[in-house]
Amino acid sequence: MIETDVSVSPEQARQKLLGLRDRIAVGEDFAELARAHSDDPGSAIQGGTLGWVSAGQMVERFEMAMNSLDLNEVSEPVRTQFGWHLIEVLETREIDNTEEQLRRQAASQIREKKADQEIEAWLQRMRDEAFIEIRI
Repeated sequence: MIETDVSVSPEQARQKLLGLRDRIAVGEDFAELARAHSDDPGSAIQGGTLGWVSAGQMVERFEMAMNSLDLNEVSEPVRTQFGWHLIEVLETREIDNTEEQLRRQAASQIREKKADQEIEAWLQRMRDEAFIEIRI
């Protein structure tokens, strides 16, 4: 991923990625180039690896480009709101994780509800402990 800002224009980012794509095409390692050139600190140290992703987990443009690739094919530069990307799909798998997904969703809702309850309890404690002096 290459981020764009005042020092790097969208066209400069795209051209840089095209150059990196050409280097990959002649045999250079995607992971090494990602470590050296990616602006995404989380994936750069892992050689550009994002791990397994599920449908709907990535932004739409990224996911559409990713889904159109064959295995070990490197995409053309793809622009998202986060910057410009090169994508390579190393493996795919199909799993029926309906039950697992439902469990994660339920756990997330429970955590969210408990967090809301804790915030409300904290606010109530703050109100109870507040000292207000009214002077006339």
